[in-house]
Amino acid sequence: MSYLIIHKFPFIVPNDPIFMARSSLFKDAFRDYSIPKTIIKLKQGFGRLIRTKDDLGVAILLDNRIITTNWWEVFFQAFPENINVKVWNSDDFLKIMEKKVGKK
Repeated sequence: MSYLIIHKFPFIVPNDPIFMARSSLFKDAFRDYSIPKTIIKLKQGFGRLIRTKDDLGVAILLDNRIITTNWWEVFFQAFPENINVKVWNSDDFLKIMEKKVGKK
């Protein structure tokens, strides 16, 4: 696999009975329970993209909440230190993808 595209963050559905029961144990269930669970799911996705230290891949997060929310820093801190992060608007992203697809 060379690319991992995530169209939205894999948050647990808030009205899920198990989530509701477990989240009741936290003062701020979103920050203290939901975000860490979502980060684990993202890391699992990255683990499927990068399996060995020699693997290379591109993870594309299409959910703009990664940069528009007050919890984005928590996600970036969870990423490996040697990751190269780029932030593009949708027009720039489409131009880059058109160039990549056109090369094949």
